[in-house]
Amino acid sequence: MLRECGNMSSATILFILDRLQRAGAPLPCVAWAFGPGLCVEAALLG
Repeated sequence: MLRECGNMSSATILFILDRLQRAGAPLPCVAWAFGPGLCVEAALLG
């Protein structure tokens, strides 16, 4: 994603979720996001 779209910061996860949905990725999946100051967020999507 970074190579194709550049650094989008927090919006990156939305683009990745869109790609997973279009690809028919199996659920559940775990999403991890790393933010400034080593802030980490996670979500179980299903």
